Amino acid sequence: MVKSVPMRRVLPIRVLLALVILVVVFSGTVCLARTCGLSDTPLVAVPAPVLSRAVLDSFSSPSTAPMGVDWDDVGQTLYHIDQEWGEVYSFQPPSWTASLLFDVPNQIGIGATINVGNGICFVPDGRDGSLYITDYGGYGADLVDRVYQFSLDGTLLDSWDVDAICPGGVVGICFDGSSFWLSDLGGDLVKCDESFNLIATYDDPSGSGAGGALDFDPESGLFYMTDSLFGAIHVLDGDLNLLGSFSGPAVGAIGVAVGRSAVRDGRRLWFTSYWTDIIYEIDDEYESPVEHSSWGRIKSLYR
Repeated sequence: MVKSVPMRRVLPIRVLLALVILVVVFSGTVCLARTCGLSDTPLVAVPAPVLSRAVLDSFSSPSTAPMGVDWDDVGQTLYHIDQEWGEVYSFQPPSWTASLLFDVPNQIGIGATINVGNGICFVPDGRDGSLYITDYGGYGADLVDRVYQFSLDGTLLDSWDVDAICPGGVVGICFDGSSFWLSDLGGDLVKCDESFNLIATYDDPSGSGAGGALDFDPESGLFYMTDSLFGAIHVLDGDLNLLGSFSGPAVGAIGVAVGRSAVRDGRRLWFTSYWTDIIYEIDDEYESPVEHSSWGRIKSLYR
């Protein structure tokens, strides 16, 4: 359902209540994601989720607060950002050895600092492509949500203030071939043009009230989004109708990516958990009805 966007952010009541409950449960110091980072938000102790997709592989995050991931089908590369120092990495199967590409704080000129960078999206534009990175809550005294565009060598190409259009706080990001989509911490989805001008805002399609990662699969035309607290993965069609939900391998999810792995010869999901500091490769049952032989032509059109 399309909704109007308030001009100034107010954290959703459901998020504030959730944080209050978390503080009571842990009897700890109040530490909002605005000042401490999303990975510093404590999680309620819950039973291990019932995983309905097989874990095919997993590997430790190279840092301490794994957030966004995105998969490049053509280059067979997984891109990843860790919130702790804003470090951006690439991985290639089957070894999944991390290669540090750059860190966001130094590339935007603020020097070494923590809690910068949450979602990540690879867009195959130009010769090598670009990485778009969301930053929930800004840095230092600057509490403005932004999206940054970087080349793969870390050159800052552009940045946009998305504070007004993401009232819950920007987290996830994906690109559908013509428009960008952002998810906010309250679960709502925001459609933007390539300059991050607002096109439309939609109520949380999952009804969970906790937004997280977001990815679009051009092969199937499906969106994947996560519940940032408890790790559920929701699958949406192109009209944002909820097709199904299933539990991920861990709680604390700000990263999900979907793509076709040549190593596995099949479609896979990659899922990060800042609770376990692990990146998981899991099965995806939403196989495209399109014949595999035409997949390359679809990707060529997408590029």
